[in-house]
Amino acid sequence: GFEKLTVSAEEVENPARAFPIALAFAVPMCALSYFLPTFASLVANADWREWGESYYTVAATKVGGPLLGTAMAAGGLVSQACILLVTILAQSRLPMVLADDGLFFRSFGRKHPRFGSPVASLVLGGVVLSLLCRFRFSQLAGIYSIVQVLSYLLIYAALFRLRRKDPGPGDGGFRIPVGLRGLGLMIAPSVAIVVVVVGTGLFHDGIFDGEQALLDLAIFASGPVSYLLFRRLGSAGGSSPLP
Repeated sequence: GFEKLTVSAEEVENPARAFPIALAFAVPMCALSYFLPTFASLVANADWREWGESYYTVAATKVGGPLLGTAMAAGGLVSQACILLVTILAQSRLPMVLADDGLFFRSFGRKHPRFGSPVASLVLGGVVLSLLCRFRFSQLAGIYSIVQVLSYLLIYAALFRLRRKDPGPGDGGFRIPVGLRGLGLMIAPSVAIVVVVVGTGLFHDGIFDGEQALLDLAIFASGPVSYLLFRRLGSAGGSSPLP
């Protein structure tokens, strides 16, 4: 979720200073939040094949009794609420930026006069997220995981594009201190995970899931098709052509 920092950078006071400090705390905390509960759960019950949904709560109960189990469940609820808020924050800014560039409806570029938030994007995002509640959790997890991992490929592609276009930091900006080969080595494990996730989503017990493939294809095609449509309309009208 660290890529969501960029879309809200304009609304952060002194992001060049605030983000590195926040990341210095967040990265080790996130790593420990994965490692420590997993390690403790393995100690409580070494056979991970018996783990199921919400197993961290079960493991916490085994380790520290009902009080720790309740605390773990409460922590999970708070964590999910925070993830939802961060997702709404980031996704609501994307249509706003697209509207500013003439690639989406102009109404999505309007901001609240007092808070500066994109009202149309927030309302639409709330409606879409509410409708998604009708899907099964396994369906949502499958769709989200594939879309999310492929979005990282776009981020990596943008990194290589920026490196080739502007090889120097310029104006005090930040530059990852490795060459193109170093960047390739850095992203190689993530690319391998992308291949595994996509393969797992499309094949179940060795059987190709055609329905899932069509759904994924429709999701992936929606972006390029929308981009080409709005770009063509914008070129004809000189700006975002729709209200």
